[in-house]
Amino acid sequence: MRYIFDILRLKLQQHHSHQHIADALGISKGVVTKYVKLASKAGLQWPQIQTLDETALHTRLMGTPQRASSFVAPDYGHLHQELGRKGMTLMLLWQEHSESHPGESVHSYSQFCENYRRFAKTLKRSMRQIHRAGQKMFIDNCGPTVALTSGERAQIFVSALGASGYTFAYATARETTADWLGATAQALRFYGGCVELIVPDNPLILYRVMRSRLRDSHSQISPERALDKLRRIQHQVVKVNDLEPIAALSSINQEHTEILQALTIKKPTLPAQLTLL
Repeated sequence: MRYIFDILRLKLQQHHSHQHIADALGISKGVVTKYVKLASKAGLQWPQIQTLDETALHTRLMGTPQRASSFVAPDYGHLHQELGRKGMTLMLLWQEHSESHPGESVHSYSQFCENYRRFAKTLKRSMRQIHRAGQKMFIDNCGPTVALTSGERAQIFVSALGASGYTFAYATARETTADWLGATAQALRFYGGCVELIVPDNPLILYRVMRSRLRDSHSQISPERALDKLRRIQHQVVKVNDLEPIAALSSINQEHTEILQALTIKKPTLPAQLTLL
């Protein structure tokens, strides 16, 4: 603690440079800068500092130590990961946290959310994107569906402009290609114009369509395995001497045929059909 007095004396009374003080006391320049800034923030001058003892000086510089909170604090890192799950909200996480600590003090929902937001601000951001106005529109079907009075459930199509984040949502009966294209057209009509690029989540779209069709056909194969099998169907071109090239497909076995039938895709016979896979 004594070196703090020496730092402030050499700086505030004798006006030495930070580097000179660090060299004289055998400490880093950063430590000198830290305590000079703390003294300045506290409004302390050397005549005042001389009248303080070590404890009083530490209190003036660092503030009164805060009493340990009696509230049970959640694992905010775990909460952050849980929020990435489908349908998860801070309300559900707060309820789960409260129920897991019966008879103990937990923060109210509003304070729980505030504490989480403070934690989230400390996380590093790994990617920065700059979007120009009118450049991109991002589209996707959100996971949760909405119940209808008929007992069925509606799919929710969502779009957002890259620059402004202006959002449009549209309910469709199914997730077919016609529903997808129709909802995209409705989004452009809502925004009153067309953007340069429409950015869908293509891998997710393909996965969802395949999963839906495989489920409807009561197939036990997963979309991942179906894709792995279908990739083995190759278009080949053979040329012998000066004869016209011969285009053909690699043999399609019974398993390939069953997968194509489950996905309601015609058995490929032309190269153009292979690109649809």
